[in-house]
Amino acid sequence: MSNEAVLPHIDWMLAARTAGRMAPAGELLDAAERKAMVLDLRATAERALPMVSEAAELQSTTATTDLVIDRLSFTHAVCRTGERLLASLQPSSPSLRERVQGRALALQMAPMLAFLSTRVLGQFDPFAEEPRLCLVAPNIALVERSLQVSPADFRLWVCLHEQTHRLQFDSAPWLAEHLAARLVDVMSIEATAGGGVLAAMRRVITRDSDTPVDFSELVIAPEARADFNELSAVMALLEGHAEAMMDRAGREIGSLAVLRRSFDARRRAGGRHRLFRQLFGLEAKLAQYRTGRDFCEAVIRDVGIAGLNVVFAAPEKLPTAVEINEPQLWLQRVQG
Repeated sequence: MSNEAVLPHIDWMLAARTAGRMAPAGELLDAAERKAMVLDLRATAERALPMVSEAAELQSTTATTDLVIDRLSFTHAVCRTGERLLASLQPSSPSLRERVQGRALALQMAPMLAFLSTRVLGQFDPFAEEPRLCLVAPNIALVERSLQVSPADFRLWVCLHEQTHRLQFDSAPWLAEHLAARLVDVMSIEATAGGGVLAAMRRVITRDSDTPVDFSELVIAPEARADFNELSAVMALLEGHAEAMMDRAGREIGSLAVLRRSFDARRRAGGRHRLFRQLFGLEAKLAQYRTGRDFCEAVIRDVGIAGLNVVFAAPEKLPTAVEINEPQLWLQRVQG
């Protein structure tokens, strides 16, 4: 990140409070159901770690911290991490003008945070003061019931994905700092150019809903496009790697094929959820899953899992925005 980079101030707590008021509470469970689910998710997360460690041929080097939380707690956790991350990179106190702008940005962010809090099943947060895995119990309960799948199988499958992310950051201690730097580079080059999130929403809404749209093209300044593409390539790798490893580690799950088929169909669902995904850039995230998984599977076919794990050796071993779509180019570069 450039020493001259100026990051936007965001009133994170206002964003969290507003998002919390906008999001429904989620699947209603009685006290006994909540307690049983919390205990089961914690045990499942612990069980999943050695399973995916063996499949991915990566080792965990830190003690596990697994939290089972509700939607409101998830929103506050995301905002606390965002506040901590940006404050550590730009610690100076905001001016009055920046505080006013920060409130406006918070209100723009709130609808996105509210929607995400209803969709995210789990998230490994490498930027928290103590890296941790968060599992959003109401969302997991809602999805396993709506898909009519085995709760035990589904919870294990979700935990395998999220524990893969833990292994990624454990295996590459430099990765969190690298991602933070790339994110800050994007944010510091007028990341909300063109009127910000609300203006982008209006543009998406006026489009044909069947027309694919890359939300980032509406809000990312042209000057930040190259940095954004490189950041997206790394995110595609991490998500695609987790997708590949959760299925490899979950081969003993009897309903694995049903889980994958049902969950992929849910991700592709149309209607208002598709519009929301377009509004908040989640269509691009779904593409990341596919692109990253295709990259990982192609590399594994050629050089095995150990050959793929080279990506965690150093920042220069990560695939570029071009290479994530052309695995052979990455192989030629790292093997050259």
